[in-house]
Amino acid sequence: MLGHPRNRHSKTKSEPAMKVKKSQRIIQKQKQKIKKFFLAFGIILLGFFSYWLIFLSNFFQIKQINIVDNPSFLLEDVNQYFKQRNAKFVPIIIYKIFPDYQKNYRNMLLFSKSDLTSFLRNKHPDINEITLNLSIANQTLDIQTTLRESEYIFCQQEDSNCYFVDKNGVIFEQAPSSTGSLIKQIISQKPVKFQFGQILITKDLWQRIEKLFLLTAGEQSPFKIESIYIDPDNLSSLKIKTQEGWFLYFNLNENLEYLLKVIQELKESRGNKGFSQIEYLDCRFLPKIYIK
Repeated sequence: MLGHPRNRHSKTKSEPAMKVKKSQRIIQKQKQKIKKFFLAFGIILLGFFSYWLIFLSNFFQIKQINIVDNPSFLLEDVNQYFKQRNAKFVPIIIYKIFPDYQKNYRNMLLFSKSDLTSFLRNKHPDINEITLNLSIANQTLDIQTTLRESEYIFCQQEDSNCYFVDKNGVIFEQAPSSTGSLIKQIISQKPVKFQFGQILITKDLWQRIEKLFLLTAGEQSPFKIESIYIDPDNLSSLKIKTQEGWFLYFNLNENLEYLLKVIQELKESRGNKGFSQIEYLDCRFLPKIYIK
């Protein structure tokens, strides 16, 4: 009987302690929620600040673009490049809310030397070399370009559209209807598909054509080239129209120096008058030469 009052007393004594602990746990959870809230808010705020700093402010912006020789048409294309890159990260709705930041689109962090070089070359195939120098400290971009020089003219068949080709065989620009007689001419016997800025034919074939023009340019050459005809379906065989008026057929795998020597000996044996009356020389079956 004496044990019952002591049990009731111990129970009533532990109840306030349990309430205190429960209250402490609730307060602790509330503090944790508040900490998480401010932590999340801080992260979001930091994210917005970082976004503003990188994409909207002028902190990472290229403030000046210097183009050597001042081809002003490039500046518009460079700006277009940065606008396209910037549009992937800054939706147009941002500029509707903050219109003052529209001028900040030339972001240094979005600059890629290889991408910008490819972009400008695709827009302007007549550009041969591009040098890009970005100064982060001065926030400036220096651009220097070298344009291709016309070494040849390529025509899609006779009396058809013609295009300028540089010394490396890159076709880059349509030529006017009259280009003069000094430029080296190549004529395709069939239409050829091509894109500006690309090599017209294989590198090996182009080197042999260059060598042929070089060998026949001297005074000792038995003929001078007016134009070279190529067949896209058979690039190993060429047809040449000489300035003397006759045609020459030969295979490119032949020794060009030996071929010129043979023609020179033939010219000497016939004399200038007899040689000038021929219509063509077919040297595709050496050592035989067919003459008409």
